[in-house]
Amino acid sequence: MCHRVRGVPRARPQRASGLAESTLNFGARDARAGSLRGLTRRGIAYAGRQSGPVCADNTHMMGSYQDRWYLGSLGALVGIIVAATALLLIGSSSTGAESPAQARATETTLVQATATPAADPATLDFARALDLLAVREALSGYYAEFGAFPSTDGALETLCDRADDAGCALREFNAELSFNDGKTPYWYASDGSLYTLVARAELEQPEGQSCPDELPDGLSSGPVMCMTGEGD
Repeated sequence: MCHRVRGVPRARPQRASGLAESTLNFGARDARAGSLRGLTRRGIAYAGRQSGPVCADNTHMMGSYQDRWYLGSLGALVGIIVAATALLLIGSSSTGAESPAQARATETTLVQATATPAADPATLDFARALDLLAVREALSGYYAEFGAFPSTDGALETLCDRADDAGCALREFNAELSFNDGKTPYWYASDGSLYTLVARAELEQPEGQSCPDELPDGLSSGPVMCMTGEGD
């Protein structure tokens, strides 16, 4: 049976034979003299006599670890790996640097890629409807205080695109009102007792809404949404 050698066994004087004790003494003298090879050979000889034949692969393995040529080759391989890693790191650092022009181009590309996508038409119309409902609430507050709506003498004009528009008076009731959809102003007409609000739309609106017969140029070429109301 083949026994694997795990290392140089410790000496056991009370159990060792005279030959084994002599071998260990030689090993001790060699160790004190700095000869690791002599200690290893004699330790293996001792293990062979005490435990039977030593496995060939274990003997070869231990001999290889003691072989200066093996250790030299291993060191050279480690050196090559370290040098190659350093070269790769230096190369990636040099190629990763960007010129100012390249950095600006990259930044522009990122900004374009993360730009807000175009809103859905239905979403835009919903936002406009919410704006007109807020204006309607402000008109109700104005009517409750003054007994009439801001008057345009029945003419259709921008809600508050110009400083003298009648609808600008509604700011006193809601300072956060939106008077346009971001591109096109909202429109307003009132005789004091009735009013009409008009906004451009993306989609065709349901039938039955009451809109002015004549619309300004900015609204006449597409669908519009209209809201009407009257005082109590």
